[in-house]
Amino acid sequence: MVPGDGGNIPLHNRYDTDITVDTMVSILVNSYLDERKRRVSRLFFGPPGIGKSMAVREAAKIIAEKMGLDFREDEVGENYFTVIDLRASQLGEADVRGVPFPDRERKATTWMLPDFLPREGQGILFLDEINLAPPHIQSQLYQLILERKVGSYRLPEGWMVVAAGNREEDGAFVEEMAAPLRNRMAIYNVVPDMDAWLRWAEENGIDKRVIEFVKETGKLYVPVFADRNFPSPRTWEFVSHHMDLYDGGQKQEWFATVVGLVGVEAALEFMEFLERREMDWENFESIWKSRPDRWKVGTIRALARKIVRDPEYYDRVKNVLEDEYHVQLLWKIREMDRRVFVMLIVGNRVPPHIVSLLRGEESAREVKTA
Repeated sequence: MVPGDGGNIPLHNRYDTDITVDTMVSILVNSYLDERKRRVSRLFFGPPGIGKSMAVREAAKIIAEKMGLDFREDEVGENYFTVIDLRASQLGEADVRGVPFPDRERKATTWMLPDFLPREGQGILFLDEINLAPPHIQSQLYQLILERKVGSYRLPEGWMVVAAGNREEDGAFVEEMAAPLRNRMAIYNVVPDMDAWLRWAEENGIDKRVIEFVKETGKLYVPVFADRNFPSPRTWEFVSHHMDLYDGGQKQEWFATVVGLVGVEAALEFMEFLERREMDWENFESIWKSRPDRWKVGTIRALARKIVRDPEYYDRVKNVLEDEYHVQLLWKIREMDRRVFVMLIVGNRVPPHIVSLLRGEESAREVKTA
């Protein structure tokens, strides 16, 4: 019980057990700068693509600045603060312990250690995807995580061990971590954070259209664990890198790439957002007639959003659209805001032959009910 709270509220309900990427950065910085805390290895679980690896690098940059050192990746030196990023899932036994070779003078076998283990300098040894590693590799990491050594190798005092992994519920094919390994680390659960990503995106040159879309829709992280990709902080960053294709008129290539990065639904929504953002609504008729059929689906989504926000605009375009697209428009309006759909139907603003076509659809009963 905590004094003053009545003693009837469980601790886990009073304090959030999840942390954001910003908090992860803070934990890493504070842990490293305290020598006692530095010796405690830390494991951060979280969904793929939310920025765990990025957080390690951001923390390292802050630490380097506080210590008056230059930040480096994989380059070790007295004047550097280094992040060594190892994918635990790709390590073999020889990668952790080394390979044996004979010492003829001593008449004994010794171990030739891998060159990625630091012998000097300072930094963070980052073991990513640790729970994707098979159990026999995890067991090889026990000693490094707990005692900061492997065989005859000892991790220099200026280094901290940090690990990250995905969760089974995120669709990752994880290996169960043995209790002895889990008990050797401080374990945290990291969750996506909109405000933190928006700040990071502004500071790191992410395309403003991507930032505006994510902020408007809230679709920073929408997991879909099947055979396709899904929106995440990482994939939206990749989308930003490909906006030059859109600006250069290579829209087919751009759209295929965005689908490959964030999935069909998010790609269509983003295309609709761009259409709505850039459309000259005063000259819609001429734009519509000049638009290739393959791009009209995205335009319909943008038009539906426009009408949901301004229902009077429907009367300006209802005689412009071909019947097929007119029907698509109305179903999209219904999907976005049923009240607007009902208003158009009940108010007899939809041409009778379009209402007949709607009744031919599978959802015709909803039109009749309206």
